Amino acid sequence: MIEVMLRTLAAILLVLALSLPATSTQAGVKPGLTAERVFQMDDSLKLHVWISRPMVKDPAPLLVLLPMRGHDHRSYDSLRSTIMHRAISFGEDKIAWPYVAAFDLRGHGRSREKGGSEIRFNTMPEEEYVKIPQDVADALEELLADSSYNIDPDNILVVGASIGANSAIMLTEHVDGIRRVAMLSPGQSYLGLEPEPALMAFGGDVIMFASQQDRYAYSSAKLMSEKKQERCIFEEFFG
Repeated sequence: MIEVMLRTLAAILLVLALSLPATSTQAGVKPGLTAERVFQMDDSLKLHVWISRPMVKDPAPLLVLLPMRGHDHRSYDSLRSTIMHRAISFGEDKIAWPYVAAFDLRGHGRSREKGGSEIRFNTMPEEEYVKIPQDVADALEELLADSSYNIDPDNILVVGASIGANSAIMLTEHVDGIRRVAMLSPGQSYLGLEPEPALMAFGGDVIMFASQQDRYAYSSAKLMSEKKQERCIFEEFFG
């Protein structure tokens, strides 16, 4: 079901990207070159992020990808690949191909080392989970300040699934330049992450995805989207 949601989301992101100003691509360079970065958090956690460059001369948007619980950055490989190939097929002079930052969240993937010990998503307490939005915000702050990139700080899109969905909208409380958020299977409360206050305060565009058979995520997304209403779309799925 997440794969179906991601395919739908890829198409939506392409429409959004096509509405943005085109960037000037360096001659002979294709988008999608990816490198791993490690950011040190205040509590000594090493947060791993995979960043794809568009290799453009002009400032480009940033797409932030936050996985669901138990998954790592690779869960978005198909989405990133779809967007990259469609961007190339549209023509690099017609689409604002973004930078892409795919995260291993705290306790997930390679982001498990903390002060010489290891934390894991399946055993770490809620007080670790509630640090995730600030983790991402701190990494983005450092990333946006890095002059080796040319990211438009006022044009950030965030996609999250499950705890990543809750973290995505809660990230808007820490990062001013977020304009659009996509929430796949959000919950009113996941492991201490409660997104509704951030959702109600956010002035940008939100789209939520949930399956009717995923009862908690579906009821949460339906209720929150009904409360939000303005600039919020709810897409429901079956299966």
